[in-house]
Amino acid sequence: MAFGEYQFPQQSAPLPDGEKGIASLYHPEVGTLRFRSNPKEFNWSYTLNKRVDQTYGGRVIQLLGTRIEDFSFKADCGAGRWDYMNKVANFMRDILIRQRGGKPATFEYTTRGWKFNAFIASVPFADAVEEVLREFEVTLKVQEDVSGVM
Repeated sequence: MAFGEYQFPQQSAPLPDGEKGIASLYHPEVGTLRFRSNPKEFNWSYTLNKRVDQTYGGRVIQLLGTRIEDFSFKADCGAGRWDYMNKVANFMRDILIRQRGGKPATFEYTTRGWKFNAFIASVPFADAVEEVLREFEVTLKVQEDVSGVM
């Protein structure tokens, strides 16, 4: 595949033998949470940075880049059950409190090579008797792409 060509669905970055992808969230005042399982769904919104010039021949639109705004991922507790969900909820609560001081958290997903600083916007939490995997979704407001990949 030549530079600039894309393939869909996107393939994960190759990892050395025996190494698994790791999704983690880090905040300097709280610590690091490594998720038990990789996130199973990602969503993001973005805006195009562009410049529009009116010319005699018409209009010229330059695409200067993109800016990721909201980023969300879904994961589940798996075999960690309620204890793990409680750990995740308490960790997110602590980051939400600490990020008021202006320090963002760092989300890293080694399988794709993603690493960016972001503020947690929401972590809806619900409990139900019939829940087996206890799925949760985290929404982040992206501040900076540290890896340069996204």
